[in-house]
Order: sequence, then C-alpha cells, then structure tokens
Amino acid sequence: METLEVVSFDHSMFSLVAGFDSGDEPWQRELSTWLLEESPKEMERGTKVWLYLNSSSEIVGYGSLGTTRWKYPTADSKRTPIALIPAVAIQRRFQGQPSGAPRESRFSSQILRHLILEAKSWPGQPEVLGLYVHPDNHGAIKLYQRFEFEKFHHEYSDPATGVVYISYLRRLEEAR
Repeated sequence: METLEVVSFDHSMFSLVAGFDSGDEPWQRELSTWLLEESPKEMERGTKVWLYLNSSSEIVGYGSLGTTRWKYPTADSKRTPIALIPAVAIQRRFQGQPSGAPRESRFSSQILRHLILEAKSWPGQPEVLGLYVHPDNHGAIKLYQRFEFEKFHHEYSDPATGVVYISYLRRLEEAR
C-alpha cells in the first residue's frame, strides 16, 4: 500500500498548487480553486490545511479542518462549536488510486482518516465533525457514509449558484 505523506500547507506554497485539478464537474471546479481563493481567508480564521503527497512527492490532494457553529444535536438546539471540514479534494489523475488497492487504502480514505484523527485532537475537543457536500457528488457521499458520517439537518445554499449543499455529521469518539 502506498501511504501518503502529510504536509502542513502555508502561504509560501501557493505556487505549488496553482494547477490543482480535481475535475470538470461544478463541485470539482470549486474544490480546485478553493486552495488559492478561499484557503487564505480560512487559514486566517484558524483553519488548518494539509497537502497529501505520494511517494514521488506529487500533490495527490488536500484537506482542511476548522470550526464552526451549528445547531446541534437538533434543529431547535443552540448553536454549538463543531469541527468542520471546509474542503477536501483529490487531483483528477489520482482519483480512485492507488489502482487495485482496497478502498480502505485508497488515497481518499487515507485523507479522510487523517482529517478525522486531527479533529479528535482539535483544541476544545469538539464532539462532532461536520462537512458539506454537493448533492450530485455521489462518490464523496458514499465515502463519507463509509466513515460513519450521517446526513444532518443543517444546509448551506450557495448564493452564487443556488445549489443547496447537504451536511453530514460524524461523532468523534469512534474515529477509525
């Protein structure tokens, strides 16, 4: 199994990710540009971002972790701090890789496993980890469900596109 190397991302690395390409679908294009356009603001707010490199030091993907406040555990609850994955993506040419590996060893699983473990040690130790996913991103939805994320009542409507993103939530005490 090829194990990804985890590298903390910072402002000095922007030139390394200028050509990041996670695909042509609308959500893939959004994730391709998030690293350059959104991550600087997110990092100023305390979000951590990591690059994931293969054994040839190529950038396979990135992941991020921050905090937000959602009405949890129910829609009637007060807003409470949770850990949040603002964005996670794999470059197009590495999707579904390594070839022939069991799905637990694929790059997507390695990245998500790393983000869950980081969330478990996040300052303040949030009880849950949340994320948003484009409703047409079926591959990501299946991955999140495999990692015990469950659909949650919180939604995000993108004012520019009108897309209503689905939220998923996972308790952190049982991280894989």
